[in-house]
Amino acid sequence: MIVDVRNVSLEYPLYGADDISLRKQILATSRIIQTEKHTVIRALSDISFTAQEGDRIALLGLNGAGKSTLLKALGGVYQPTHGSITIHGRSACLLNMNLPINQELTGLENIRLCCLLLGDEYEHMLAKLDEIAEFSELKDYLKVPVYTYSAGMFTRLAFSIATSIRSDVLLLDEHFGAGDQTFVAKAERKIMELIDQSKTLFFASHNNTLVMNICTKAILLDQGKIAAQGAVKDIVELYKANHAGGAAA
Repeated sequence: MIVDVRNVSLEYPLYGADDISLRKQILATSRIIQTEKHTVIRALSDISFTAQEGDRIALLGLNGAGKSTLLKALGGVYQPTHGSITIHGRSACLLNMNLPINQELTGLENIRLCCLLLGDEYEHMLAKLDEIAEFSELKDYLKVPVYTYSAGMFTRLAFSIATSIRSDVLLLDEHFGAGDQTFVAKAERKIMELIDQSKTLFFASHNNTLVMNICTKAILLDQGKIAAQGAVKDIVELYKANHAGGAAA
């Protein structure tokens, strides 16, 4: 067993809950909890599952079902309010490009800094420095401060750094991408390489075709709870049947 999630719930304070328009939008759900001190929303509720080496697990559900929240909990971005998450091995959370990039430093300096902050040992960082630089295709621009970069150049740098981290458990959101259209095909190949190299994959997606091609199992989330889990084909069919006409393809 490489991942063990037991009775995980995640709650966070809901500020502005006294606003009438906001209450109309959220009170129809069962995820709002009133405590003695404040109102909280339960983003995840009593989530339990295990994952083995070799599992490729899709996280399915409508927007707001809890897919990205669960990925962030698995990646340690959020700590569960209740329950426990145990991961044997190293996890890499590819959800967005929010790396600790310093605009005043050069591209090369940021590669060194970010790799070390993301947990690389110094020798390992040095060994892959050239690889990251080459993949970014930024060439001499790596020697100038990042504040001079265009949006596309910045994204190439961030993507190249983020995807350089090798992991046992890969946590991937379908919205994670290179952004720069001239870089997309290369970026997609890189992501597929990371998927192949990982021991276990969790992939949050609305794309049923992509899920069927990549994953072997699936977890269907509904309002922060597990509605079903099992073989990917069965869960995709259930998802499509439950949300015919309303789910993204």
